[in-house]
Amino acid sequence: TGDWLDIKDYCQNEELPRYGFTPDGSFPAIYGEKGILIAGMAMPLAESGLTVAEGGTAPNMVPDHCWAEAGGQVYTAKGRSAHGSTPGEGVNAITALMRTLAELPQPPRFAKCYTELMGDSLCGEHMGIDLRDEQSGLLSINAGKLTVEDGEVRVYFDIRYPVTASGETVLENMRRAAAPYGIRVWKRHEMRPVYMDKDGTLIRDLLSAY
Repeated sequence: TGDWLDIKDYCQNEELPRYGFTPDGSFPAIYGEKGILIAGMAMPLAESGLTVAEGGTAPNMVPDHCWAEAGGQVYTAKGRSAHGSTPGEGVNAITALMRTLAELPQPPRFAKCYTELMGDSLCGEHMGIDLRDEQSGLLSINAGKLTVEDGEVRVYFDIRYPVTASGETVLENMRRAAAPYGIRVWKRHEMRPVYMDKDGTLIRDLLSAY
């Protein structure tokens, strides 16, 4: 993020690369990737029981810090960062803080809703989105960023759904689960799944070349 001043300076003073190679995948070949859905959930700040809330830096990272103010008191939580596609490898600070707030004698409404809809789940079973298929396995969900924007408390999720599922189904189930709580759900960004037959000509040729 930012103004990319370093890249602008590089382009003005260095020879531009003719091509690039980013080996960010697993060898020898990848033949599928789950769909990526960045979804938001929001509740009006005036109804949330919170004054301020902030946690995480991006939806696709497990947040390692979170804080919120409720009832005139500030509460904090720490976690352990990991990539949003593997939420089980981290400790989610947003979830930890919401659990603490939900156990207060007068819990903030947002914290209670969060723990009932999300809780410690890594596959979204409380919202009915724990989809699975043979090709790519079980859906994963990460609550990556908590913020107050435009008079709402918002949490952004990184959801990796199976290759045979659809983002529309995931969103529909989330909206159905969140509606009784008065929570708004929307799609921020989506990359649809990719899947090729691992025994097909293209993947066999890639493996042969490797």
